[in-house]
Amino acid sequence: MRVLTLFLLLVPCFCFAQFQHTIEGDVKDLSGFKKIYLLIDWAKADSSEISDGKFRFQVANKYAKRAALATYDTLKTESGHPPPISKYREFYLSNPQIHVKGNELSTVRIEDDELNSTFTKYWLATDSIRSEAQNKISMYSRRGTNDTLSNADAVARDEVLHNLKKELKVFDLGFLETSPPSKLTIDLIEQHIDQFNVLTLNKIFAKIPNRMFDPEQKDRIATKIEGFKRLAIGSIAPDFTLKDTAGVENSLTSFRGKFVLLEFWASWCIPCRQENPKYREISEKFKDKNFKIVAISFNKEDERQSWLKAIHEDQIAEWTHLSDLKGYGSPLYKQYQISGLPQNYLLDQTGVIIAQNIQGEALEFLLKQLLL
Repeated sequence: MRVLTLFLLLVPCFCFAQFQHTIEGDVKDLSGFKKIYLLIDWAKADSSEISDGKFRFQVANKYAKRAALATYDTLKTESGHPPPISKYREFYLSNPQIHVKGNELSTVRIEDDELNSTFTKYWLATDSIRSEAQNKISMYSRRGTNDTLSNADAVARDEVLHNLKKELKVFDLGFLETSPPSKLTIDLIEQHIDQFNVLTLNKIFAKIPNRMFDPEQKDRIATKIEGFKRLAIGSIAPDFTLKDTAGVENSLTSFRGKFVLLEFWASWCIPCRQENPKYREISEKFKDKNFKIVAISFNKEDERQSWLKAIHEDQIAEWTHLSDLKGYGSPLYKQYQISGLPQNYLLDQTGVIIAQNIQGEALEFLLKQLLL
């Protein structure tokens, strides 16, 4: 009994143990920088002086966690704006000793343990996508800040980044389907849980050993998966009632008998606005074919005029526009598992979900098959 009591007293110590990590770096292309920063959840957790490319960190962490090393281009700092990241390399805090040695920070190999070896392969395989994104950001940064950049340049920049994110998403799905389970697999599932088929993700999720999870993340992902299962293809879209721009209440079930694109957006969402011209073209093409776009805005009450202005500017007044003007405080945010905008669901005439996050040409192709 005394042994059991002692064991029970010790259990909390194991559960809440902090693991110490020492990060030692020697990277040649950092010799011109004075400081390097350790980022956790993309916030500065610590900094280290750089001496002839060498640096050192010591950090405690509870579970294996994705982190990053970054330098900042202080010469490009604009008044009132933080300096842009110049060089960075993500990795995992998963081994007591982490060695970062090589010629360039962005492509250095970190292979002290199995997880970082796996992540290094993933990182280098996607390096060209990130490099292109960073080059584009730098190009537009030279033209001005977010406040001074022309509208045309801002739209062009965001469109490039949106396309690069889509390219990375395609790579990530292939990685998830072909790679053995790891903490990276878990993080990618959580990152893309609203973008990939939830049943496919659930099969991958179910094969991951418990020892690879931290308890909070496992519960969080499991809850999200259950939520998205209710929104899986073949499920009936949850009903709701919202007011339109004239204050008239509309329920989702009132659109039964039509194919409906349920589009979640907001006036401040640039990718949403960029997609509107194509959706407008599709709406015009199929308006007499039993097809309707119902746009749900996550604008807030004090953004009502911005919402109405965006509808006018984008020439989409013929759609049905609904909102409770509660922003992300809207019950629909949880009901439809919104984790980013834009997001959409295509419903058939009975309210059954037949496609998710379908865009542009893919939507038009599917509607031609269904309606023509």
